[in-house]
Amino acid sequence: MLRFELFSFSYESVTQTVTVTDESVVLVNFTLWPNLLNVWSEKSDFSIEKNIQVGEYLELDEIAEEVTTLASDHPDIVKVTVYGHEGRDLHVIELTNHTTGNKSQKVNVALIGRLRGAEPIGSEMVIRFLRFLVTGDDDW
Repeated sequence: MLRFELFSFSYESVTQTVTVTDESVVLVNFTLWPNLLNVWSEKSDFSIEKNIQVGEYLELDEIAEEVTTLASDHPDIVKVTVYGHEGRDLHVIELTNHTTGNKSQKVNVALIGRLRGAEPIGSEMVIRFLRFLVTGDDDW
């Protein structure tokens, strides 16, 4: 009895057990299927592989620079207000098309990142999502 396991990055692993008797030939066909979570994640810029690497997150000053740049590059839809909070700047980003509808009639959604300083994934995901919504580009 032989056990074969085949795997590749971004694909589901496949395992097959085959019994081979004397003087017999056994054809083994492996079909690897994409790992749909990884495929979706990479396509939508929420790459799991990138997000679990230590040291790849934006620092607070880089986040401030990123939102300021998005606001200056897209002033028609991005507005940044900075509030002082516990000795640090708190950036509040408003993303809307000011030419459509009354502000009071639009749905409001709050996305909050980095509630705790040691958990940078929250702010990283909010920034990536903001970039995607503003630019429509998922190739960073």
